[in-house]
Amino acid sequence: MQEVTQSPLLPELRTVHGFEPWRDFVRENFPWLEMTDHSRGPFRAQVAAYRQGPKAVTTIRSSATEVTRTMKLADVADEGFIKLFWPMAGSMQIAQDERNTLVTAGEATIFDTARPYSIRLSDDAQFAVLMLPYNACPGWQRISPRLCGAPLADNATAQAALGALLALLRPSANLDYETADNVLSAVTQMLSVSLHRAARPVSGSRRRVQRIELAHRHVLEHIDDPALDVAELAAALHMSRRTLYSMFRSYDLTPGGFIDDIRMERCRQALADPAQEERSIAAIAFENGFRDATSFSRWFKTRTGQSPSDFRRKK
Repeated sequence: MQEVTQSPLLPELRTVHGFEPWRDFVRENFPWLEMTDHSRGPFRAQVAAYRQGPKAVTTIRSSATEVTRTMKLADVADEGFIKLFWPMAGSMQIAQDERNTLVTAGEATIFDTARPYSIRLSDDAQFAVLMLPYNACPGWQRISPRLCGAPLADNATAQAALGALLALLRPSANLDYETADNVLSAVTQMLSVSLHRAARPVSGSRRRVQRIELAHRHVLEHIDDPALDVAELAAALHMSRRTLYSMFRSYDLTPGGFIDDIRMERCRQALADPAQEERSIAAIAFENGFRDATSFSRWFKTRTGQSPSDFRRKK
């Protein structure tokens, strides 16, 4: 395995010759996967990756291979992630949740790593991957079975997201961590809304989806306000609390859980961002709507099982 370039501000670019070294690389960086070599000649792969906290953007070009996450491997994984795939050259035969689909360049698909899936790549296939924690898409576990293992319906949004993500992997872009974080946050929010729209029941009203989008935008714009709660959100959307709860029930969410998930995503991003390592935990708490660091620490530990300082230290 040969490292071509590496910089704290630029993505890693690695070229791997031979299937065994590639399999070792995948097991180290993308654990709990089985791999099979289907190449007809010397195996070669190249990967560029940009990571920020629990999120990762990766592009891979490789010889023909098959990647499988079995039920046994899914069960031993520490936690599940959302994985979005964009073929850019060649094709991918994908399978999850009893769906089996051929996805080609110009399309996109999605997986949940907590459930078995398989991907078979054509020779010299090239694709991009975005890995996200569940809380990046509030209500993901509710909508996941409707989406995984099939091409994404909202291809326009998917391709716009791909263009933004590829910018993070261009060394010439010379992006700093703050800019990269802003790009990832914008892409995550855009995809979250798109996935909820694609997964809504056929009978779901467009007005309800628009209100969810407004709720998401309002929470982000007022995330630093300690008074942001269910009552304030209902008032901002000009509806009763009862109507607000009914609206979120369609997505197996509560308004309070929706607000908490967005707060958690922003807090995790800040704590995992190397560019913010000098900032105090109290400052991060204040900008996300907590009145003091103590209440923030209690809330964070209840939701993640570890304190903010422990979470930051392990990243």
